Amino acid sequence: MKPIYTLLLVLWSAFGWSQILEPVKWDMSSKHLSGNEYELIFTARMDAGWSIYSQYTDDIYPFLPPSISMLATTIPALAK
Repeated sequence: MKPIYTLLLVLWSAFGWSQILEPVKWDMSSKHLSGNEYELIFTARMDAGWSIYSQYTDDIYPFLPPSISMLATTIPALAK
């Protein structure tokens, strides 16, 4: 019975104290151009040692290009 308690304690400490990595912090701003046109500006701040790959990659690289998906309600200027 002790090995089961030991295993549960190890699993609890491994998963209970794990952290979600968020090495990139994003800021978004918008600039009204005219009518319903807005320029969206995304700024990424990365922790040291992290990289964002180009959205334009060759087929030889196994990396997925970064993408941004959002709902219109998440854009403050369009949510009115």
